[in-house]
Amino acid sequence: MNSGFTVGRGNPMLARIYNKSLEIKKSGKTWFHQIWLDNGWDQQSDVWRVEFQLRRQVLKELKIIDFETFLSKQDELWVYLTQQWLTIRNPSNDNVSRWKLKRKWKLIQRTGGDYTATPLIRETIKQGNLARLLDQASGLLLSLAAVGDFESMEITSRLLNNYCDIKLKSKNISFDSEKNKRQNKFLSVEEVQQ
Repeated sequence: MNSGFTVGRGNPMLARIYNKSLEIKKSGKTWFHQIWLDNGWDQQSDVWRVEFQLRRQVLKELKIIDFETFLSKQDELWVYLTQQWLTIRNPSNDNVSRWKLKRKWKLIQRTGGDYTATPLIRETIKQGNLARLLDQASGLLLSLAAVGDFESMEITSRLLNNYCDIKLKSKNISFDSEKNKRQNKFLSVEEVQQ
């Protein structure tokens, strides 16, 4: 007997939805019953569990970099996961985009809260490739020298360096702050290997 299903298997983000009541019967962890009773369980209804698994790459894309950030953004994360990434709907003859949410899924979206959180925004995080960036930078530097008819690599590099300084100053941004901001848009070597 299948007691649930998984969405997103093999991806950096997945959801598991399964009948916890059946799992408890199989595992013998009946101490869960008291927890459920304390939270209004009627001892008749099945209890279902919805859980999400997010890999480091997804957390970084959602700007969750440590446990404190997770705690401060958990409501917004739940809204993203249950309203934007995954919804369960009642099929009908209408266009799929018009299918109504299942009543039980609406309960899951609320998770007992009477608040409306704003969903997190997920931004793509790139896998940095130093060799590729050096190839691109050297190609751009040579194109800059060709278009500007500069006599040497040193003159071209100095021009580019001065231009970057002027651009950062005009935006009132330091080199370090801009570098750190951009570092957060790339996975580190250690993160890629995990």
